[in-house]
Amino acid sequence: MLVAQRLEHDDHMPRATCPCLSCTEDRHIRSCSNPHSCATAVRTRLRQLLPKWDPITGENPRPAKVPDLPEDTTQFLPPKQIDRLTDGLRILTKGKDLEQAPEPLQRDDADEAVVDIYLNGRAAKGADGATWAGGGIWYGADDARNMSLQLPITTTQTANNGEVHAALVCARRTHPATPLRLHSRRCALKNAMARDLEHWEDRGWVKKADRAPLQALAAELKARTTSILFVVHSADSADSPGCAGASCLAREGSRTAASDEIGLEIPRDMQLRGVKLSSLTQAVAYAGIREQKAKISRPATQNRISQVQSAIHQTYRRLPPPAQIWKSIRHKDFTRQVKNFLWKSMHDAH
Repeated sequence: MLVAQRLEHDDHMPRATCPCLSCTEDRHIRSCSNPHSCATAVRTRLRQLLPKWDPITGENPRPAKVPDLPEDTTQFLPPKQIDRLTDGLRILTKGKDLEQAPEPLQRDDADEAVVDIYLNGRAAKGADGATWAGGGIWYGADDARNMSLQLPITTTQTANNGEVHAALVCARRTHPATPLRLHSRRCALKNAMARDLEHWEDRGWVKKADRAPLQALAAELKARTTSILFVVHSADSADSPGCAGASCLAREGSRTAASDEIGLEIPRDMQLRGVKLSSLTQAVAYAGIREQKAKISRPATQNRISQVQSAIHQTYRRLPPPAQIWKSIRHKDFTRQVKNFLWKSMHDAH
């Protein structure tokens, strides 16, 4: 980085015999015949890096820290950018590039004033016996921006997931330059973004359940240029119309007949792959390798899983992942004979 920066110095001259101090030292001490050419080559390589990895221009502006916050309020501060070589060394980075950024939603105009948004997630059993989760976003009484949403059928149906998806939608709908104050009755969202984010990013999200919506939300929040505050209200805060409004919207979303499609794509320049080498442990390495290890393709078993998913979707409008199906046939309430029967049925071994 220092080699490339000399090209911007006033005393540097674009020639092999540049008389500046840095080039002179390179010629006499390091036996470099053309320091200017080497510095130009270094700058060319640096410009091929994504902005977040570029040590010269990659430092994104961090929102200023808000002083004297109340006890129930926490500010989201993005993890520090790479400022040391050890922070940039990551392994287990195998993955597929996203060719497109998430489809942008219609954003509100930028506003210098802090926008208060109340979020809530709700999970409830429907008439069909299946559990459905929804999210609620409440701006104010009779506000046209208020909305409810139901989680996609491929997503784990939990209240926390509903709140994360609600936060993701409102982050995409508001202008990046608008300060946000996100209100909730749960600590899960605040803890995930303001406390645990750096830990999970250092570990490459290995063994983290339901990581996709959290990763998408983290990318949206890190791309914003103004302050983001999380406010946690007590569970009995009946005096807060915002919490009550968001709760009603979340309940409405969990009872909606059709689920919403919420994209979880992350822009390529915001993707952070792999495990930070300085944070690697044997357990994380083992789990990460197992996650990336190519699984043996078994067409007959995959067809049976597809049949089970199709039957569940027709009855309950849910699409459970294969891991959940395999876990369910080993439920503790089943006898050994029933477990063996289900296992053989899944493998067509009768």
